[in-house]
Amino acid sequence: MHKQSFAGVNVEIGANWVEGVNGEKKNPIWPIVNSTLKLRSFLSDFDSLAQNVYKDGGLCDEAYVQKRMDRADEVDKSGQNLSVTLHPSGRDDMSILSMQRLNDHLPNGPSSPVDMAVDYFTYDYEFAEPPRVTSLQNTVPLPTFTDFGDDTYFVADQRGYESVVHHLAGQYLNADKSGNIADARLKLNKI
Repeated sequence: MHKQSFAGVNVEIGANWVEGVNGEKKNPIWPIVNSTLKLRSFLSDFDSLAQNVYKDGGLCDEAYVQKRMDRADEVDKSGQNLSVTLHPSGRDDMSILSMQRLNDHLPNGPSSPVDMAVDYFTYDYEFAEPPRVTSLQNTVPLPTFTDFGDDTYFVADQRGYESVVHHLAGQYLNADKSGNIADARLKLNKI
């Protein structure tokens, strides 16, 4: 989690979202972002994704994209049902691609541009790795959402999302006058 100055504006490199908000249980990060630090954030609304998938020459047919998204959601739900039955040790874990194959969905991975976009949005975008190497048991269902809610908030604050880490670390580590952590107990880049 860190920011980089780009054309005079701080841009996040890494984490940008608070995921799992507005559920029955409160995500412990959300009050820090929203109330304590008052970081600038925006509710992310992904409901219009089917209206925003493009191909050469323009937009893809929204109804077709929605149909492929609905199928991907069905398969994901099936994966959730399977995942919760697996032994907690992880000995029976499999990749998301294997789960998709069990559901006869994209058995060789996505091949059409629409399926590539939907699969990327559903898995690669969320987990930063493709379904062929993503653990089913550790990601489906994703505890962040099942525990804390389905909403996500994009953090777009010039102080950076890293300010959450600095806030938490500042509660038990010593800092210098400029707020940088200067605690001798913290050993970074050391083995």
